[in-house]
Amino acid sequence: MGKQLVLLLLFLFSSMIAFPAAQSESRKTRPVDDWRESLGLGKEKVSHLHFYFHDTVRGKTPSAVKVAEAQRTNQSATLFGKVMMADEPLTEGPEPTSKLLGRAQGIYGYSGQSEITLLMAMAYSFTSGRYKGSSFSIMGENHVTHQVREMPIVGGTGLFRLARGVAIAKKYFFNDTTGVAIVDYNREMEKQLVVVVVFLFMIAFPEAESKPWKTRPVDDWRKSLGLGKEKVSHLHFFFHDTLSGKTPSAVRIAEAPVTDHSATLFGVVMMADDPLTEGPELASKLLGRAQGMYGSAGQGELSLLMAMAYSFTHGRYNGSSISIMGKNPALNPVREMPIVGGTGLFRFARGVAMAKTHWFNITTGDAIVEYNMGKQLMVVVVVVVFMSMIAFPEAESKPWKTRPVDDWRKSLGLGKEKVSHLHFFFHDTLSGKTPSAVRIAEAPGTDHSATLFGVVMMADDPLTEGPEPTSKLLGRAQGMYGSAGQGELSLLMAMAYSFTHGRYNGSSISIMGKNPALNPVREMPIVGGTGLFRFARGVAMAKTHWFNITTGDAIVEYNVTVIHF
Repeated sequence: MGKQLVLLLLFLFSSMIAFPAAQSESRKTRPVDDWRESLGLGKEKVSHLHFYFHDTVRGKTPSAVKVAEAQRTNQSATLFGKVMMADEPLTEGPEPTSKLLGRAQGIYGYSGQSEITLLMAMAYSFTSGRYKGSSFSIMGENHVTHQVREMPIVGGTGLFRLARGVAIAKKYFFNDTTGVAIVDYNREMEKQLVVVVVFLFMIAFPEAESKPWKTRPVDDWRKSLGLGKEKVSHLHFFFHDTLSGKTPSAVRIAEAPVTDHSATLFGVVMMADDPLTEGPELASKLLGRAQGMYGSAGQGELSLLMAMAYSFTHGRYNGSSISIMGKNPALNPVREMPIVGGTGLFRFARGVAMAKTHWFNITTGDAIVEYNMGKQLMVVVVVVVFMSMIAFPEAESKPWKTRPVDDWRKSLGLGKEKVSHLHFFFHDTLSGKTPSAVRIAEAPGTDHSATLFGVVMMADDPLTEGPEPTSKLLGRAQGMYGSAGQGELSLLMAMAYSFTHGRYNGSSISIMGKNPALNPVREMPIVGGTGLFRFARGVAMAKTHWFNITTGDAIVEYNVTVIHF
């Protein structure tokens, strides 16, 4: 990582999503002719951001600390399995004493075995200027040894609500002894697009400018950035997750004290570098690799939280990737997971991955998973040539298939856009014999930190209609959250909120972003969803209803606005 210069172009609306007062009904949905107008959103804008990212891993006051690793991490040339919790300053210039613009808080992990590849799950929050109080979320791979690499922006808060984009990075300086690096985000790249969103926010990278922020309105962001026509692409591949043998593709990096006594291995976290092949045989043609983390987030069912980048190394999508962040109910015959972003030809991707277990060894845990079965919209919705979607019809002999469409929504059988308002209570219990959240990782200094910096929790928290624990159960929030702030209690949330009651039974939304837990009201971005919330985009507003300072137990009230089909 290191000191990094970031130049981002995001699409903004001149006004924001308003959240109605809490309603007695836990869910309310209404069709709209124009959801932007119905939510009071203004005209789209293109904004240019320019800053430096400082990553300090040594010394007395590091900005990033190790929170987890695999048994073989220190024997790995790429440090495979190592996970860092970071609270990095963002400055106007490359000097550490330069004007502070904000902080990048979250997790990055070493997810490559053959090259140093990082999985980034971080929220970039701004504390100065026009974007003070706003943030955007990055979730995807970072090939740090490449001269130029890109990472997807998958959501945002404040003025960056509904954000979508891509950050382009170029190595500027790196000191192998100290670990300090300076990375330039698109100084010499094209002056065109670098980030976009399905629900209209973007990031592009012109030449570096002296001012850190620059915004301009646009009539058509696709046209202004030279984007091509939308396409629908079909991908079909097999995912090989090997836990056994001398060269496993996935290794355990963290766990809870109760993990090995849990029927679902609740709390275990794996770092994976899994091959993607054309056929089910491991010797089949290699199409790419799935790199990142997955963890067991269910206590009553085997439910995995997936945070992974699927990178392709063959054919037309060579060098492109998609990011998946959401729930994977691994024992279901068919399950879907949201695609929340992408890079290369899949910039501004949005979609759904449908997966089916092809083979599983119950003794070793090794598995082969087929991505793409069914006759309808399946595996991936992604952008091709700056705007496209990926769906999965019946499995085809060719792994890739692309076709242009006049209206991708109509071509995929999607209905009219809707705005749904959800209201529920989130119960996070750390104490007692049956906690809903357990500690799975920490840094050496975590227990000496006022904010417990570096602690990571795995949660399976009930969502109820009212604040009482005995109130009607609406679903569960499953995933990870970690303390990513050193000066404030700032949590990075990477969780899937799955609903088990009413019209949204079987559907879920994925939240990935910053949660400043001590603020009276805070917002977090919804970056994707499944079921009725496929292609979802939205904002979750949270307010603490009750908190026990002794145990850490909390009840949080949520008002959520989701835009979906």
